[in-house]
Amino acid sequence: MRKLILFMSAFLLLFACGCTKNDNASDSKGSNDPGIEKLFEAAKQNMDTEIMTEESDPETINTFFEITKDNYEEFKFAMPNTNIQVSQIVIVKAKDGNLDAVKKGIKSYLDNNLEIFSSYLPDQYELLKKAEFFEKDNYSILLVGEGADKAKDAVLNAFK
Repeated sequence: MRKLILFMSAFLLLFACGCTKNDNASDSKGSNDPGIEKLFEAAKQNMDTEIMTEESDPETINTFFEITKDNYEEFKFAMPNTNIQVSQIVIVKAKDGNLDAVKKGIKSYLDNNLEIFSSYLPDQYELLKKAEFFEKDNYSILLVGEGADKAKDAVLNAFK
């Protein structure tokens, strides 16, 4: 009987320890990851997205940004409806150790568009020059268009 009580006590103790919430749990970076959907919505609420189309095809991200599936966990972006507009939201969550490759692809895309639009459409070129290109944790983010500065603030606030 004593062995049974001892066994049950040990079992209950282990069960209770396993079921408690660890308030110190966090991701490997020690930050609050709001998730790509929340970040995208934060950006969308501060920019004119009526002239954009949301994309989710992995082939598209590879074509435009030269970012392969090996480099990212997930992505979400909205591109301009026409090739004479530049407004867009690009959010890519890189796999651990691949943030530089993701940043390089997005930066190359931005630089290429700056070169193209510098002599093509001055108003769109100005939007590209004011683009918000930044990173937070494993996310690389590009915001181009009216309200990009406010969208950046909203995205960064989503991490808090």
